[in-house]
Amino acid sequence: MSEDNAARRINRTLTQKYDMGALRALQKLESDFLVALAAVYGVEEDEVPVELDLLQIYNSPEESRLGMLQNLLAEAPKDTSDIVNKLVEDMITVSNMPSK
Repeated sequence: MSEDNAARRINRTLTQKYDMGALRALQKLESDFLVALAAVYGVEEDEVPVELDLLQIYNSPEESRLGMLQNLLAEAPKDTSDIVNKLVEDMITVSNMPSK
């Protein structure tokens, strides 16, 4: 093997295959959820006082998502049950989307 081929082989990296459709759908869910949370807290979207990792929650078992979100938003000044329930339902929909 020549040095050129060896260098090319070393520089190759492996990447995980992502379902881009699901990632885009999750991004939209996150954006919509932040808008709803901003309304609950009465602040701008970038000033929401709660940090959420929706991808981590999405990757958790379906039965634990609702509890995780309820715990994170327990101190919210208004009721968040409607937006949390909608988000969990939408996550289930995204997880059931066919992969491309």
